[in-house]
Amino acid sequence: MLTSSADNVSVLPEMRLAEEAATWFVRLRDPDCSVDERCAFEIWLAASDEHRREYECIAALWGNLDRLGDYAPRVRQRKRRRVAAAALSLVFAAGLGYLSLGAEQVYTTALGEHRRVELADGSIVDLNTGSEMRARISFWSRRVELARGEAMFDVAREARRPFEVRAAGTVLRDIGTRFDVRLDRNAVTVEVLEGAVEVQPPSGKTAALLTAGKRAVSDASGITGLAQVDAEAAGAWTSGRWIFRNTPLDEVVRELNRYHPRQTELADSSLGKLRIDGVFNTADRAGLLKALGTLLPLRIEETDGVTRLDWKPRSS
Repeated sequence: MLTSSADNVSVLPEMRLAEEAATWFVRLRDPDCSVDERCAFEIWLAASDEHRREYECIAALWGNLDRLGDYAPRVRQRKRRRVAAAALSLVFAAGLGYLSLGAEQVYTTALGEHRRVELADGSIVDLNTGSEMRARISFWSRRVELARGEAMFDVAREARRPFEVRAAGTVLRDIGTRFDVRLDRNAVTVEVLEGAVEVQPPSGKTAALLTAGKRAVSDASGITGLAQVDAEAAGAWTSGRWIFRNTPLDEVVRELNRYHPRQTELADSSLGKLRIDGVFNTADRAGLLKALGTLLPLRIEETDGVTRLDWKPRSS
């Protein structure tokens, strides 16, 4: 069933139905109305005689009975006023971007910044460092595009209006859950902490359903990298922490460089295989480097341009 603003307030059932019918009437006349939405309307219309009668009232009021034949219902004056009010309010809302719903909102974070936003449907999104997200929440759909970076989604449960995230051609769909999406070039890493998410790779590749505790990578070649998720580590960045558990040094350095303008590099690629455990503050670059120099056989060299990590000389 179509949702409307009436879902959020206490209203009479007949008024709710009138708003639903008026919402469908407006939506069907929108050039952007999709085939799926038209099919959903047909299902709604066939659900009961009340739905059909209410829609006929709207169509009769606006002098447009083309969908329903020549039958014109006899509408009582009181009901006509109620239906007119619902239709007019929705048409006015449509002209204003559905009371700000449906207008695209853009959210960004700078290097090292973390930002939490609440979308119009009540979903909470945490944006990680250097990220950009575009969100469009309307009466009929909830769509988000992650243009760069990483975002943790805590989706408001609403079975009638699925939540969709797009990133580099990959499409993620769910109806209420918590999951992390990270875009690295054209590869999208998805980690599901709660619920389940459908992952549709680009180019029509076979989709997969990720359940809680699962991780996967989606790109033009399909879905790869299926693995278990360390839920605590996956969501640690939302509270300003890194949790490394037997994490390769090259991965640690990549994380460090995502958050800080002064870059760190490995003098020897073989250093990347060293591993580290620990919990660190994402804002404390110096603290992490000091720990690396203490826990691993590393020499830290500060140059004019970058910080270099090299093997610590063996004592003679």
